Amino acid sequence: MPCSTEVAYVESSQDSHCPTTPSSTASERHGAMLSVDFSTPLVGAARQEKIKQMTTKHPAFEKTRDVQKVIWNLQTSLRRMPGVGSNEAQEVTQELQKVGRTISTETSQLVDAIANLELDLEDAKRTNVRLTIQEKLLSAQVDDKASAIKDLEKDLEIEHKKRDLAEREVKKVMEDLTRLSAELKALKRDGSPQDGAPSPREGLIKTLEETIKHLEDQVNNRRSLWVMKHSDPAAVARAIESLAGSEKTQEVTCKALASLRQSDGFGDLPSPRGSGGVDLNSWDSSNGSPQSFSQSVQPLSRPPVTGTGRYSNMEVGFQRPGSTVGHDRRLQGPWGPPQQRNTSFSQAQPPSGFGRPPARQGYQRGSGRYRNAVPDFNANPFNSPEAVSSNRASSSYSWRQDSHQGQLPVTPSRGNRYRANTGSQNHSVPDFSLPHTSPSPLIHLTETSVAAWNEQIMDFYATIRNFVEKHASMPDYSSLVQLGRSTLWPTLLSTYCPLSEAEATSYLDFHLKEESSKSCLVTRVIIDYVVNRVWHPSAWLGSDRESNIDIMRLDDDLEATAGQPSQVRQPLLDRQAAIIDRIMSHRDKDSDFYKQKTDEITGAMMLMLNPLLNKLVHQGEAFADMQLIAESAWDLSSKILTSRLTFDFRFPEIGSRFSSQSMLPIWPVMDPMELQAKHWRVALVTTPVITCRNDTGTNISAHSVALADVVCMQ
Repeated sequence: MPCSTEVAYVESSQDSHCPTTPSSTASERHGAMLSVDFSTPLVGAARQEKIKQMTTKHPAFEKTRDVQKVIWNLQTSLRRMPGVGSNEAQEVTQELQKVGRTISTETSQLVDAIANLELDLEDAKRTNVRLTIQEKLLSAQVDDKASAIKDLEKDLEIEHKKRDLAEREVKKVMEDLTRLSAELKALKRDGSPQDGAPSPREGLIKTLEETIKHLEDQVNNRRSLWVMKHSDPAAVARAIESLAGSEKTQEVTCKALASLRQSDGFGDLPSPRGSGGVDLNSWDSSNGSPQSFSQSVQPLSRPPVTGTGRYSNMEVGFQRPGSTVGHDRRLQGPWGPPQQRNTSFSQAQPPSGFGRPPARQGYQRGSGRYRNAVPDFNANPFNSPEAVSSNRASSSYSWRQDSHQGQLPVTPSRGNRYRANTGSQNHSVPDFSLPHTSPSPLIHLTETSVAAWNEQIMDFYATIRNFVEKHASMPDYSSLVQLGRSTLWPTLLSTYCPLSEAEATSYLDFHLKEESSKSCLVTRVIIDYVVNRVWHPSAWLGSDRESNIDIMRLDDDLEATAGQPSQVRQPLLDRQAAIIDRIMSHRDKDSDFYKQKTDEITGAMMLMLNPLLNKLVHQGEAFADMQLIAESAWDLSSKILTSRLTFDFRFPEIGSRFSSQSMLPIWPVMDPMELQAKHWRVALVTTPVITCRNDTGTNISAHSVALADVVCMQ
């Protein structure tokens, strides 16, 4: 029957469409999943039309017509049958007609009733199908809700774990703060003299310091007359013999002369001996071939820029050329002004803008001191050259650590509170209560040693570039609103000093949406953190109580003597080297102190850079690469703080004119002299200008270690 066929079609439609995507309402689900509308039964004219279609060719009407035909034949036969009266035939005919009408009427009514029943049955089946579909849809929704609830429970469990971890970190920080507070109170209690009267020990220390200073001045004054003005080896040899003979009893003189013999290559001269039994020839350099003495400031001769970096035009982006441009450019003229300029080093002149670099001015930012990593330095005042060659393999030369104070980096563009010899501040000289060892040989800063510093800095930059290219180079097209709520926001704005907040935000938004400029920005943030947090004495807090007290006192003394002459600051650098050497002698790279500092600085930089990392960054690989940066930074920190050299880090200001003497262009790839002549200006600073100064002699020796990598704008 037609109804059975239609119901079967409905059931098959239900089975095939039920798993499809559910909608919000029942009618929408039916319309989206089924080809038949089960929601509205047939009524009125539509129902009558359906009944009419069903009854038109119903088999019952065929039977009725057959019965009517038989009755008609009976009527005809009765009228023709002989012996039957007309009246009787008429009566029988009328009865037969009545029976025929009754049969037709009853048949029609029965067919209509059957059609109505079939329609009702079909509606019932449709209703049943609709209810079944709704039940399955509701079941699917319940399953979806249950799955969502399970996901939320998992997320809640993860958040609980993160909260527990954060609480443990906070607890650890509070314990550290409590411990530092206790140490500070102990320092105040134990370090202050009673009744304000100086102890005899302090007076003895002052007397010894004055004596040592007097002897150093004598050695330096005589050395400068011959070594700085006479290049004849015989004349220098006679000066050494004469000076050694006049100062036989002073060990500091013998050490100074020994260091001079190492740097000037007079190892084959006769060995004068004083009464103290010090053999000058016993101070042979462990460097191999001796280094010749040369001027500290190199001539200005810069080859033109050839080739293009990865990002050679504005459309592609601002990109750092390979290895921050070759070392040949960094080891030549950019480290010093032309030869005709005066070689004296200005201590009081503050750094000017980058429109025109001041003559022979040191770049005054920070007072980090590198530790020498090559034999040419021999700058450590507390270890003999023999000790350098025998001990450094397991200590400072190969030892790499990292530390941080758990704070975001301060990002000044004009120097910070630790810069040396910055000007006219009038602080009183503190009373240095920490005894320090006797002076060691003078430092002779040569071109070879400066080149070695440059190579180490370039290797450090390469480690940072590797991390940035792999994990933080993809442009960020999202809004700055979320980034503005992070703790990194003030640091990012400070990289655009001296622009206003609105101008800095505009620059930052542009640079984050371009691959190369974002890479430069992330590199700047990492270097800024390392310069201000790792290459600083306070980064070495936490080794032991005595070292913590010494470092805090040293930090206060460096603060108090900011702007003082080099003869005031240099003893502090000697104290600094002694403290770090003492820490390193008990804390090698296999110690818990090394691992703790490495993990701290790596975690701090990863947390700080998290808003700038790529969206799909692999956290494990990123952490491992950041660990390499931290180790390299800590290695340089150990060399900075024990070199006894005055290092200066300065980031040029945004908008200042490009200077070929202190900057290298990342973009555009043009000759630096041409950029300077066309008055290009700085749009983004990636690396600082790094200079080092030797204040151990009477003549100041200043060198440029690395130039600033900048992105320029017209």
